[in-house]
This record gives sequence, structure tokens and C-alpha cells, in this order.
Amino acid sequence: MTGAEHLPIRRPTACSWCGQPLSALRAMRRDVCERPSCLQQHDRRMLRESRARVAADLRAQQVPRLGRERAGALRVLWIEPHATRLVDMPEDVRRTQLDHLTRVAHLARLAADEGAPAAPPAVEATAVPRAAAGLCGWCAGRCCRFGADHHAYLEAGHLLRWALAGPGRTLDGAVAAYAERLPARHVEGSCPYHGERGCALEREMRSDTCNRHACDGLRELRSSATAAPQADWLFVMGARAEVLGIRLDTRGD
Repeated sequence: MTGAEHLPIRRPTACSWCGQPLSALRAMRRDVCERPSCLQQHDRRMLRESRARVAADLRAQQVPRLGRERAGALRVLWIEPHATRLVDMPEDVRRTQLDHLTRVAHLARLAADEGAPAAPPAVEATAVPRAAAGLCGWCAGRCCRFGADHHAYLEAGHLLRWALAGPGRTLDGAVAAYAERLPARHVEGSCPYHGERGCALEREMRSDTCNRHACDGLRELRSSATAAPQADWLFVMGARAEVLGIRLDTRGD
């Protein structure tokens, strides 16, 4: 036997996050206590480390295509998976949206009759880097699902804004315009305007919430755009560190 075989196994004595002493049983299993906040921090660290290992493997797989230098510099961005299924627009979904449009148009008339101020200016969508189109198109609108329970976030001000945007427009015309854009087929369980080619509404007709929203992945893209506007990206769709699919977005694609 070597001397190393007689060395005792060193086990943690305190939580690596809060510093509280660990029981002997807990120390045999991991270096974190049972406090929810510590377990959450530990879980996040383990996920980061697992994803970092997966990202290194994915970069190595791109060496034949990009070369070692470009593949090694790939920025890897993870997005949450979600299943989409196109279905014929359910009649109850269409009717509920039409009822909502009629209701908010009525509220807009009441506001106008009471001398309320004109509709606020439209919120412009924040500029996004080149790779964002690839990310959003591949994701296929996970965030759009929230619009299912909020009538696409459309309110009286949005219809009023449409009506005031051109001569001869009315609130009844706004209701008709929004109703006309309901797609024949949409993503099941998602926003009524979530069709097979994305949002069926023009950018200026979308709600301020939709034009402003950015998922975690899109925010990461935005924050990286200034430092590296021409970066190559590898999008990874996966739950935890399990890879369900990848999409390469490079300067040449």
C-alpha cells in the first residue's frame, strides 16, 4: 500500500454558501446545507458548470466548419425549449378576442367622450443585433404564449392609436383591422395572433408589452452586441444541460 491510501477522506464541514456547519450525513452528500437559498445557489452553480462542459464540446464539434479559432470564440446561448403545434384557429379563441376588441373599443370611446388625452405614442421595439432574428425565429415564440391569457395585451389605447394614425379611421375600423389579422391557423395555446409565420400583427399594431419584451436570451444578445457586434453564436435549446437542438448563427450565414 502507498501512503496516499491511508489518507483520510476530506469532507466539507461548512456550507459553501452560508458557512453554517454541516451535519456529518449532509457533509457526506454535498457541500451545501438544506436552506432553500443555499440549495438554489448550489443548483445554479452546478447548472453553469454542466452547461460550460457541454458548450466546450459543442465548440469542438464546430472546428471542422469554422476552424479552431472561430469555433473556440463561439458565444453559446441557451434557450428554454417549448413545443409548438399549429391548429385551426378555435372558434372560442376567435370569439373571445373579438369580444375583447369590442370591449376595449367601447372603453376608448368613453375616454374620448370624457375628453381624455390622445393615445400615447407607440413604443418602438428596442434595436437588436443581427443574430436576434435567428434566435427568435428558431425559438418560435415561447414568450408569445403569455399573450393567450391577456388578449395579446391589447388595450383601448392601442385601438385609439390606430384610429388616430390616419384620416378616415375609426374605432370600429380598428376593431375590424385587428379582427382581420387573426390568422386562420395559430400556435395552440398561444397568443391568438401567433401564427405559422410568427406574429400576425404589424409591428406598429402590436402592444407596447410585446414591442418591449425581451427574454433572457435576447437580453444577453443585446448586452453583447456593443462589445462584439459581429460575434458568431451557437444557440442551444435545452432543458438544464440536456441538448435538444442547436442552431449556428455566424457572420457568413
